Amino acid sequence: MERPDKESLLPPVLSHSELALWVEKAESRLIGARVQRVFVPGWPEHPEGFFKKLWAIDLDTREGPFQLVVSLMNPATGVFLVRGKPLKVAPNATRSGFDLVLHKELTSKKILSLKAVPFDRILQIGFNGPAPSILELHLIPARPKGVWIGPESGLNPSPPRDPASFNRQNIPHRPERAEDPDRHGAEWLRALRAEASALARKRVESGIRARLSTLDDRIRSLQEQLKRSLEEPDWSLYAVLLQSHLHENPAPTDGHYVLTDWNTGSALSMRADPGLEPKAQMERWFQLAKRKKRRIEESETRLEDLESERTRCLNRLENHDFGSVETGVPAPPKKEEKRVLGFSGKQYRSREGFPILVGRNRAENLELTFKIARGNDVWLHVRGRPGAHVAVLLPPGKTASLDTLIDAAQLCLLHSGGKDWGKTEVDYTFRKHVKKIKNSQEVSYTQSKSLNVAVEEERLKTIISRSD
Repeated sequence: MERPDKESLLPPVLSHSELALWVEKAESRLIGARVQRVFVPGWPEHPEGFFKKLWAIDLDTREGPFQLVVSLMNPATGVFLVRGKPLKVAPNATRSGFDLVLHKELTSKKILSLKAVPFDRILQIGFNGPAPSILELHLIPARPKGVWIGPESGLNPSPPRDPASFNRQNIPHRPERAEDPDRHGAEWLRALRAEASALARKRVESGIRARLSTLDDRIRSLQEQLKRSLEEPDWSLYAVLLQSHLHENPAPTDGHYVLTDWNTGSALSMRADPGLEPKAQMERWFQLAKRKKRRIEESETRLEDLESERTRCLNRLENHDFGSVETGVPAPPKKEEKRVLGFSGKQYRSREGFPILVGRNRAENLELTFKIARGNDVWLHVRGRPGAHVAVLLPPGKTASLDTLIDAAQLCLLHSGGKDWGKTEVDYTFRKHVKKIKNSQEVSYTQSKSLNVAVEEERLKTIISRSD
């Protein structure tokens, strides 16, 4: 989708003469209006949900409810009226001290006067009270501000500007912008909604480009991992050859088994692990063969998924598919937590989107448990066996579903070497109940519950396809 012309996004910012005309047309509605509240309005199209330095006043007038909206955003400064109450409170908005003071001071007061300071873009709104007070709005794009002139403020209203201090010929006068307050308000609403959507589309585009960069890095890393796996020796052949010679009780020479490959008739020199008997060495090679196969399958599956996602991202950039006012703007990708990005172990995601982190060795286990995971994250470990530490990272106030716990338990079994163990108990508890044993690299944990699970190939493929 093409972005609208930039000029069409600009709200109708008024010159001093246009502001005076708007005041003349709007004062019949505003004089005598009672303030109900001052609030920050929400804009669903905006990526943050609201504009900073823009707030609204709910008014009860003789013609019914109106909202007076004030923008002190540079350069889109202005004030406009909208009939009814189309704008709602932004639930997540941050409020400045100024609009909080206004809400306190203005609620239930009536507007007594409305005045545009001659030859200047300053609007003065007078209110009743034990001592009359003024809200002064400086709508000058270069230096917008709001000033509350109350009985105890010690401030005086701004005097008229000397007309000789500026060149009147360079100041536009476009009465069509100000002579109809309803049209003026509608133009402001349209411009703000368009700008909010443009900001959201820009955020989505930025998120897609950031995701592309991450995908490129992960694809390169997986390609290197796949290359290393493919370059590993044929562990299965080594194991089978050694198995066929076990009856001879072969012994390594200079740390190598030299065995004849019956396929080629040539001798193969295979480095042996010191301290392992031939049968144990054979079993070790079979394990390495399984690991190599698993790594290749995981890398190829993940590469295929990442390449597909990369193609989708490139297509969205090429087609400018960032959403629109009509179709809605997609939410920008959420930023990864720093604690996830900083972890060196394996990373997966549950169906609910929660990170599941796995330690593959002692160092990663301790890093995950005592540096990455927090108190109410879920921690898992195979009962009664050495193995991987697994943590499900949860946002505050969230809990892990049974589906997420089973995913995490499957990964715990897989990375603990339990793919062929059958049903096995995996304990889980909150991270705050896990303690490091003094003078040891081991841990203990309390208040745990158990899941009795076995590794399921299809489920693992689904989990691995979501891995980070």
